[in-house]
Amino acid sequence: MVQAQNRTVYMNYPDTVCLNNYASLHSFYRDNWDDDEDDYIAPDSVMWEVTSPAGVLSRFRVASDAVRPAPYLYANNAANYGDGPIRRGQSIMLDMNQVGLWTVKVTFYEGRNRNGSVTYTNTKTRTIRVIDCTMSVCYGSYKPNSNFIENFGQFTANGPRTQVTTGTIEYRYNGNPFISTTNTSNGWPLEDDWYTVYYNAIRGGRPEWDDVNDHTNDGLGGMLIANSSHDPKTFYSRDVPSLCPGAKYNFSAWFINLNSHKVLSYTCAGGDASYQYAGVEFIVKNKVGGAVIGRFYTGDVSMDLRRVDTTADAKRLLGWQKFGGPLPSLPALLTLSWKSRTGTRVVAVTTSPWMTSPLNSAPRISTPI
Repeated sequence: MVQAQNRTVYMNYPDTVCLNNYASLHSFYRDNWDDDEDDYIAPDSVMWEVTSPAGVLSRFRVASDAVRPAPYLYANNAANYGDGPIRRGQSIMLDMNQVGLWTVKVTFYEGRNRNGSVTYTNTKTRTIRVIDCTMSVCYGSYKPNSNFIENFGQFTANGPRTQVTTGTIEYRYNGNPFISTTNTSNGWPLEDDWYTVYYNAIRGGRPEWDDVNDHTNDGLGGMLIANSSHDPKTFYSRDVPSLCPGAKYNFSAWFINLNSHKVLSYTCAGGDASYQYAGVEFIVKNKVGGAVIGRFYTGDVSMDLRRVDTTADAKRLLGWQKFGGPLPSLPALLTLSWKSRTGTRVVAVTTSPWMTSPLNSAPRISTPI
């Protein structure tokens, strides 16, 4: 007879994801015994069951299934970050390719009886909402001088950090230079509610983040790196003058969650104190009167878990996602800002915003030049 031990299965999972983006999840144990022993326990094996909004069920027993079915994009290999093993398949990435409510169930298996049957199983079920954030772009051929691009500058290897000078930001600036991932004596790592502008996530941010650079791979381009707490704040805000009144523009920004598999599966795998996913809202307002012209929401943005198993060069570019859309009938002066969501801990996000006239033959990517 299959039993359930006195343990609780927890799951780190995003609440809301944009259509055709990915969701990274991690399931883990915490036991309920009142003792002094370490309560980090790994199952013997894991099975995931994902049901799409259309009602299609897909099962994946990671340890035994030779083929990874859709919508599974990735399952972790075995790891150990200090307090015990993380089994293969406790973390997965899902391709969220349908709007609606997805159901995700994980089953942990432990032990064997003499007849080979499983002794213990424990489960956890959660739902993820997928919304349509599809970025539509208006194309054309006219390129006015009023195009706006923010690329956060260019850096030299191991050079000094910089702070935001073209706009305002509610986070405190940390300009302490990187020494090494094991030497934090000078206050280099970004603590909660601090930011910097630099070309590399670890050298500018924190040692447990992934080794990620600007998305263009065009030299050592800068990116705004922020480590936020639960309190919502404005990451960046600036006025954009000299626009063509009544014209249409395209807005877009590149965004990434820099957290590593270690953060999702170990650092923030603490039972009820679960991992909080990155997410911001880009807001465009009329400078005169403050009327909102456009809002672009990222949803809960997952880290790309494939970074843990790829080469160093590939890792530095993996995980960037683009958000935005058209802005109709703009005034001559507007305010561009993006804010962390209420109740969301936005950990390590980088952005490169741009806004161009509608009539470009193709949208420009924010490139540090």
